[in-house]
Amino acid sequence: NDFFANYERVLAHVLATRPDALVHGGDFFHTNRVAAPFVERAFTALRAVAEAGIPVVVTPGNHERSRLPMSGNATGSTRR
Repeated sequence: NDFFANYERVLAHVLATRPDALVHGGDFFHTNRVAAPFVERAFTALRAVAEAGIPVVVTPGNHERSRLPMSGNATGSTRR
């Protein structure tokens, strides 16, 4: 709960300040096997940023083993 509270607080700041882009530099999750409800919650929050017109770039880290878990809320290109 603490993680999501801080994560959502940061994304609220992004929405309030409207930067040119949001870049997440890796290790989006703590492991490569993440329960679906956590993936959905994380990507739902990011989708709100993208829908506000702020480009979102997520680079997989070593915890994701170069792949992010997919979500119905993750759309757009998936460049590697």
